[in-house]
Amino acid sequence: MPPRRRERSMLDLNAKENEREANPSASEVLGAAAHQLIDDLVQNPSGRQRNYKEGGCTVEQFNRMHPPLFDGRGNPTLVDDWIQDIEEILRVLTCTKEQKVAYATFKLTGEAKRWWISERTIKEVEGTEIVSWLHFKQIFLECFFPSSFREDKAMEFATLVQGTMTVHQYATKFTELSRFATYLIPDEEKKACKFEQGLNEKLYERVVGFQIRNFLEMVNKATVFERTLQRSIELHEQRKRATPTGSKLLMKLLYYML
Repeated sequence: MPPRRRERSMLDLNAKENEREANPSASEVLGAAAHQLIDDLVQNPSGRQRNYKEGGCTVEQFNRMHPPLFDGRGNPTLVDDWIQDIEEILRVLTCTKEQKVAYATFKLTGEAKRWWISERTIKEVEGTEIVSWLHFKQIFLECFFPSSFREDKAMEFATLVQGTMTVHQYATKFTELSRFATYLIPDEEKKACKFEQGLNEKLYERVVGFQIRNFLEMVNKATVFERTLQRSIELHEQRKRATPTGSKLLMKLLYYML
């Protein structure tokens, strides 16, 4: 290609590129705006400039952990489950305190989302901000996980016994309710002791002499004895069912011998 034609082609190419930059397509504008909006919402939720180069995580990293949604409905225990799941993700990603609130509230939907928008609006009108994760958890739990419910669950744990449950069912229930009354089991030994005291009498009599101070060890030992007792009951029932048949045969044999 002659030098002049090559030079003209380069000028035309540059002109087209400049025109594209000056007049981007609708899809490019929307795409850029969407990315900018996400960055602004996540990195700068209160409208102030922040610097996250010193730590934290990105919204992409957070979403890759598949954080659960919460709509504010259902069993109140789901509230505590959601907080624990979100908090674990935030801890692993070492998010900043501002990111924790921004990312967590991004996963609120329905009633929970409406509550948060109202709460945030009130704070903005008052000229205050919710930045602390501990503060967010406090007002969140007060709304969706009332103290009266927590107290009921704590009482249920305090009075929990095995009853008609298997050891496995009892252990599952024990673990589920224990989070509402951690003050009753401040260490591993007291946790094992509380579980032991709720066992059925026959199981309690067999495990108490081992003086077990570990919860999992206590559950395993109780499970072994439960299987042993169940096996003994089954063998006893088998003998009980077989005895009448054997007695009838013996009576018939004696009758013909006489």
